[in-house]
Amino acid sequence: AFIAFARLAFGALCVAPLIFLFGHHKGRQSGFWRAQMLRGALIGSTMFCIITALQTVPIALAFSALFIAPTVANILIRFVLKERVSPVEWISVTLGFLGVLGVVRPGIDLAPGLIWALASGCFYGAYNAATRWAAPVGKPLAQLGGQLFFGSLLLLPLAIEELSFFELLEPDLLAASALSSAVGNLMAIAAFALARGALVTPLIYMQLVYAAAFSVFIFKDQIDNIAFAGIALIICAGLIPAVVDFVQKRPEDAQR
Repeated sequence: AFIAFARLAFGALCVAPLIFLFGHHKGRQSGFWRAQMLRGALIGSTMFCIITALQTVPIALAFSALFIAPTVANILIRFVLKERVSPVEWISVTLGFLGVLGVVRPGIDLAPGLIWALASGCFYGAYNAATRWAAPVGKPLAQLGGQLFFGSLLLLPLAIEELSFFELLEPDLLAASALSSAVGNLMAIAAFALARGALVTPLIYMQLVYAAAFSVFIFKDQIDNIAFAGIALIICAGLIPAVVDFVQKRPEDAQR
């Protein structure tokens, strides 16, 4: 809880001056604060669950379970936001879900860490759908600042409880983690404002390339062949919609 809180709070402190410097605090629409409270609660819950999972599960497996998120996001985007989801995009999230099953392999011996990672994926999927829903209510930097503030506020009581025994050994790594997370979330907010949610969500899978590389080459985790096959399927699933969209647009661009 303290690590998740610190990432969000440090990011909020870094983003706040930029919001006013670039004037992104202006032009907020009705419902802005309500949207940021929802998004902050979802991203805070996502971070808390995935960090809890990473205490006991290799990073590649934890992130693979996290990537149930695009399936959750596309269901919400289609049936709650009423946006179009193409057959290719449904195929993509279905393949990604099958890849997640290949990694998680649910059964009576399902590791608690993977349950936390699956919960994180559900929150993350809802967060992405909420980000698409909230896109019109404010500029990206303002939305990022709002989610970081409310997310840290949500985790503050839990973080205070941990302060009595928590020793901050690597503040530089925590700061780097907070900044990279904030930049990634800012890019995601901008992406959801520019494109249909169902086209953007499968690209979340590409995080798994780095997660798998870190897991194997830095943390020296042992991952079996079935899990590696699941990871490969998840990565392919993430690429399919973007590749199809690119191929379909090339003839249109050439005609113009």
